[in-house]
Amino acid sequence: MTENDIVFRVIPEGELADPNSFCYYGWEGTGAYAFWKYATAYFDSAEILFEKFVASAGHNDILDGTGITMCFLYRHFVELSLKHLYVKFVHPQKDEYKKFLENGHNLYKLWRDTKPVLSKLRKRTGSTVSIGVLEHYINEFDKFDPDAMAMRYPVKNDLKPMHESSRLDIYNLHERVNDLYWAIVGIANDLEGQMEGDVDQDKIEAFLADYERLRPRVLWLLDALKPFIAKEPKGLVWKSMGDIEEGMKYHDLFKQLSEEEMVMCDTLFYTGRAILDRQLNLPKSPYEAKTDAVKQCIINNKDVLNFHTKMASTIASHIAKTMEVIDWDRV
Repeated sequence: MTENDIVFRVIPEGELADPNSFCYYGWEGTGAYAFWKYATAYFDSAEILFEKFVASAGHNDILDGTGITMCFLYRHFVELSLKHLYVKFVHPQKDEYKKFLENGHNLYKLWRDTKPVLSKLRKRTGSTVSIGVLEHYINEFDKFDPDAMAMRYPVKNDLKPMHESSRLDIYNLHERVNDLYWAIVGIANDLEGQMEGDVDQDKIEAFLADYERLRPRVLWLLDALKPFIAKEPKGLVWKSMGDIEEGMKYHDLFKQLSEEEMVMCDTLFYTGRAILDRQLNLPKSPYEAKTDAVKQCIINNKDVLNFHTKMASTIASHIAKTMEVIDWDRV
């Protein structure tokens, strides 16, 4: 050790280095992803320590220190997870975002500001993750360590012990936090991809009118695709002369549609893909689901017109999915 030692050495841009020798940070941005990246880092670190805890049976000095550190890491995971959920689903403006972060380590306040939107979105999508159970777990952490200081120091500022002599069940803590981790992942997945913003009602009505007018031709296409689906080659690579002839018939099929009909099919195709890929997470209510699907159709309606280059089965399934959602109340 010398007075010239560099403790935190940042590898300069352009310097070759073993990719496994450094930690790359600061690229995550300032949004929800950044909080989740940090949250999972603390969770994963606690999980590594739990492995050490299990392997250290009989060594009380290691068990005590490892358990204390796990509590801190798990608690910080909960805090960062709440901030992740708030930024991801509340969509705060800059001033609201800054005000929210002023809650600091206070889990009660972080949950208070996040819960209303989560509850609303959960009800809309029918997520099975219980808001009440999430709140219970967060309150448990808040009671045990309200200011994120309980496991940092052995004594308080007034020199009183931070805790009475206690024996904390680390195996139970590990199981419960793993349950909480998967509940947070679950509700985030359930709520993700819901339609944001609004679309003018006149545009919705205009699209539905066009859809009704063009629907028979869309159904004609779905029916015409059935023979091609039945003998669909693997990929759109036509090899033999028979395949080439079949491929020409396939592409000629779309020439029978007008430009307006092609646009409608293209729109329905990409909306169906968004639904099936869960990029668009539809509400539980079929009426609201129809509205959101129509909104997505309007957003998609940009004359892309390349759906016809896809496999016949893919075209049929994606278009049919959108029609299923829009036609739910059809008499």
